[in-house]
Amino acid sequence: MPGLGAARLALHLTIALLCAVILISVPISSVTVDTDGMIALLVIVAVLSLAMVCCRAFKWTALAMIFESWAVFVAAAFLAIILTFVAASTNRPMIDETLVRWDRALGFDWLTFVKAVDASPDMMVWLQHAYKSMSKQLLLLPIVLVFVNQAPRAYVMLTSFIVLTLAASIIFIWSPSVSPYHYWGLKPGDLTNLDPNWATWVERLREVRDAQTFLFSLEKADGIVTMPSVHAGAAVVCAWATWHVPGLKYVSVVWNFLMSISAIVIGCHYLIDILVGWAMAVFVIYAVLRLCKWYEQQVVDLGATEQAAAAR
Repeated sequence: MPGLGAARLALHLTIALLCAVILISVPISSVTVDTDGMIALLVIVAVLSLAMVCCRAFKWTALAMIFESWAVFVAAAFLAIILTFVAASTNRPMIDETLVRWDRALGFDWLTFVKAVDASPDMMVWLQHAYKSMSKQLLLLPIVLVFVNQAPRAYVMLTSFIVLTLAASIIFIWSPSVSPYHYWGLKPGDLTNLDPNWATWVERLREVRDAQTFLFSLEKADGIVTMPSVHAGAAVVCAWATWHVPGLKYVSVVWNFLMSISAIVIGCHYLIDILVGWAMAVFVIYAVLRLCKWYEQQVVDLGATEQAAAAR
């Protein structure tokens, strides 16, 4: 695990990269942002940032790191959603046929699976809670990790999540899909326990794809990435973050497995979306850790060079 300095630097550089991508991509897309409606969000980020500064001034280091994590997450989550709409606005052909072929090659029958899950009210309740827990985990886990002296892991977790959403948005440009619900022709009345909210985000996806100018606002901030699954990737990131927390790691693994499965039923994903999301998360975590270690080694080498020069 890298040190705190390298992990914090990685997080700050990653959020700066996300901001740069937004500033470059939005002006050349059909998406415009309702800046007037973003005041509440900016206030939240500003308040969290101010709280972080005050905590640092009073040397309340643990609280400062928590407020810093929250400020970065709130800003990054909002920017990432904008980026997904920019990616959707490229209006490339849907690839549902390809995704269905991949599921079949894996021996997975999506329609049978969803109907079997829908037949269990208790299972649907658990999956709905798991699906909605992604943001809660990314907000609450920094508290846990800071107070068990694993703050660098919290920073790496958030950095990995931001990189994951950035990569998913780029891949989504070439892999949009209309969702398996629409592909298989399901209607809201065909299911018993599943909340038929897939129609809402598909309408949003089609709206941004078809519009010559699409005005993005907080009211339209739906997750529309289909391939790969950000929920599945975030599940791996959260499970990894808690792996060395006694009494929590196995609960986290089971819960985040449920969150991944919920993305099939509630998040309107094919199985291949989940598997790609998992693989991406593993690669991103590894890459972030390696880059942090590389940076630390460069600092050590530079220090050794300066000491040798001073000794001459």
